[in-house]
Amino acid sequence: MEQDRAKKIFLVLTLVSIFCIVSALSTGLKKQKEAKLRRNVEIRLEEMQADLEKTKQFNEALQTNLKEKLAQIEELSRLNESLQSTLAQEQVKNKSLTLEVEKLSNLNKELQEKQKPATPKPTKK
Repeated sequence: MEQDRAKKIFLVLTLVSIFCIVSALSTGLKKQKEAKLRRNVEIRLEEMQADLEKTKQFNEALQTNLKEKLAQIEELSRLNESLQSTLAQEQVKNKSLTLEVEKLSNLNKELQEKQKPATPKPTKK
């Protein structure tokens, strides 16, 4: 009987020990999984931060490019205004010269008509 009792105690202690070992292994595996998951999250976070930095640099380059293009557009706009003003002035000059040419042409016609020899009137016989 004493032997049965000792066997039962040994069996209970063995089961408790196995339970403790399994529990410790399970806890260790959980911690290992958590550490692996944490490391994966850290790696992904680092990748995202690198992507964010690249995006910031790209955006800064775009902003610089846009500012340069805007300055070029403003310069072209000023040049266009200047050219339009010059064109308007040249059109006024052109119109004035066209009127002057018309006047000279009319004067030339008048002179040519005055310089024509008078056609003799037919004489009656």
